[in-house]
Amino acid sequence: MNNKLGKHSIGLWCRRGAWLVAVIGLAEIAALIFSRYSQFPFLGTSSDPLFAFYFVTLLLQPALSVLASTVFYFLVLYAIGFGCDHFFGQAAPQHPPAYSEDNEILEEPLPRR
Repeated sequence: MNNKLGKHSIGLWCRRGAWLVAVIGLAEIAALIFSRYSQFPFLGTSSDPLFAFYFVTLLLQPALSVLASTVFYFLVLYAIGFGCDHFFGQAAPQHPPAYSEDNEILEEPLPRR
């Protein structure tokens, strides 16, 4: 799998997948709200506050369930992508040390990971 995606791009694809999961989850919540609202076309004409409360509770349970799983999968994929980049990403390039006119080292090179 590493050869097909490139040597250091697995973390990037995990983070892109996390954003894709978030977009799909939000689209699912929007479709859920639209489908539940279309089941009650007389909602705008009803003046009973108990009916509005019933509609909101009917809508909240599945919406919160989808939201919780979407947030969980987003965080897991994003954390895996960050971890892959941190542990398997490219090391910082090594620069030669800078010398002064007296041939003294002005700046030490950064240590490799």
